[in-house]
Amino acid sequence: MKKALHILVWVLLAGAVVLLPAFAARERAQLPCQGQVFSLDAGGQAALLSTRDLEDFLLHRFDTLQGRAATDIDPGAMEDWLKKHPYVLKAEAYMDMDRTLRLQVIQEQPLLRIFRASGASVYLSRSGRIMPLREGLALRIPILSGYLGELPVEGHSIDPQRHARLASAHRLGLLLEKDDFLRLLVSQIYIEPHGDLRMEPRIGKHSIIVGDSTGLESKLENLEAFYRQGLVRGPWDRYELINLKYKDQVVCTKRKTYEII
Repeated sequence: MKKALHILVWVLLAGAVVLLPAFAARERAQLPCQGQVFSLDAGGQAALLSTRDLEDFLLHRFDTLQGRAATDIDPGAMEDWLKKHPYVLKAEAYMDMDRTLRLQVIQEQPLLRIFRASGASVYLSRSGRIMPLREGLALRIPILSGYLGELPVEGHSIDPQRHARLASAHRLGLLLEKDDFLRLLVSQIYIEPHGDLRMEPRIGKHSIIVGDSTGLESKLENLEAFYRQGLVRGPWDRYELINLKYKDQVVCTKRKTYEII
């Protein structure tokens, strides 16, 4: 009898150990949310977003958290909503043990600034997404212009088949960004009427004909080698065109007259 009583006591204690934390957690979840904390990662670039922007964006879809029970808040729904913002690449939301809503946001990174024929301007991000321009913010990124073809609507990403010209320029922009020398050198990418790519450098009065997007890595390697070895011995303005279209070659067209400064 005494043994059975001991077993019963241990069973009850074990049940309490299991049930009490769950009961306490449920009771704690009924208490009001303590607020929200944003963590914003701009990836080393100028911030397109502020925590105030994100708070205002959430308020368009959700009521204030003030006085609401933690169980009445759906972090997953807020996470999905934040991902719809044109400047947000990734978002994660969760409620911590202190009933504080934690929202971690990674910003999209502008890669190119697109100038359209209408004069309107938008960003093309590293991920290939069209983003609205952030007024008052000056970013040192190349300009993309010319015969762009169809563009996705803002907030949507380019489709390699449907937006082939834009996809080629995007790939070129990614390669330029990876190279410290070329990133500083190129100020503009222009798409020709037949779809070829052309680059304009920040220094010198020449244009760089890239051609189509085939072999871009090799073309840029040849270009950098030419700048470092071929132009080091003379003025940069002696050439009018630097043509990278031919395999493993850099073909230059000399300017008829140039001035040595």
